[in-house]
Amino acid sequence: MTAFLLPVIFLIIPIMSSLNGTQTSAPIGFPSFWFAFTSLFPVAIMAASLGSFMTGEEGQNVWRLYMSPVSAENFVKSKFAFMIFFSLIVLPITATIGFLIYSPSLRAAFVLITESVFLAFTLSSLSLANGIKGADFNEVPRPRMIRPEWSILNLVTCAAVTFAVLLPFLPYLFSAFSGGAFNPFIELYQAVIVSGVIAAVLGVVFYKMAVENARELLSKAET
Repeated sequence: MTAFLLPVIFLIIPIMSSLNGTQTSAPIGFPSFWFAFTSLFPVAIMAASLGSFMTGEEGQNVWRLYMSPVSAENFVKSKFAFMIFFSLIVLPITATIGFLIYSPSLRAAFVLITESVFLAFTLSSLSLANGIKGADFNEVPRPRMIRPEWSILNLVTCAAVTFAVLLPFLPYLFSAFSGGAFNPFIELYQAVIVSGVIAAVLGVVFYKMAVENARELLSKAET
């Protein structure tokens, strides 16, 4: 429930701010900033949240996983596909609502939606790797699904990776908040390409980490 409610919260916050009139008095560039709340953040939160408990939710029934002939690769592939599916279902819904309310430029909408897709794949890989490594299958007194220290680690690392993927757009953020006084030194679509490369490299690394962690988890069935 938390994974599905948090994107809704991040959708409501900017809408309420808009109804209160805060956006109408905001400087130029803020419509795109608020649109980011309805596109980037719901997808990022969904991916980071789902991955953290996708493995631990097996609970005491994890023995079925140990007894099954599933490989580490197929285990990660199935969990990853599930996370991507739900993350990308959220995106068109929240992005459409945000576009209708804030009316960002088509270029800004394209960039932010593209970055949302990048974050969905990268954060899904990372959170899944953390969720497998820190999985907690105990259900007493209540199911936690992930150990507290790994939950915190997942939150911190997902935030750091989100910043890394969006880092090429930092000059545009400075420009928006300075009212155009700061000129970005990189073209917008070049920033998208650089961000995509960063997301792809990190996504592959984290996916391989998830497979290794799954292989270690499944090897417990032999002990």
